Amino acid sequence: MKRVASVLFAVATWQLVYGAPSEHSTSPSREFVVYGADAKIRGAISGLAEQTKSNLLALLRQRDDWKTAVVINLQPKQSNLPEIPPADLRFSQTGFGIELQLDLTISKTSMSHWSNGNCSAQFC
Repeated sequence: MKRVASVLFAVATWQLVYGAPSEHSTSPSREFVVYGADAKIRGAISGLAEQTKSNLLALLRQRDDWKTAVVINLQPKQSNLPEIPPADLRFSQTGFGIELQLDLTISKTSMSHWSNGNCSAQFC
């Protein structure tokens, strides 16, 4: 009986820690999903992604026929993990089609600039 209780407790704890949904923001077009950081930074990155997409489509003189969501993961720069690249783009195939994921490492200075609204169409 103690084993069953231990296993159930371990499963419940695992779901609580790892099963909790991450904080995320979705862009107005619903094409960009931004995870990590606080809501202000996620909103700024979401807006930048939308603006970049609009500028690129205008430059290429193309319609917006994009259907694939782009996942953007924001992670703080960590001094104990210097090998993490500042940006990493990944492509993968899922049951629903292709998935694009952009991992961005942001320094504390950049985070404060983004959250204060001091950054616009450029990275700090």
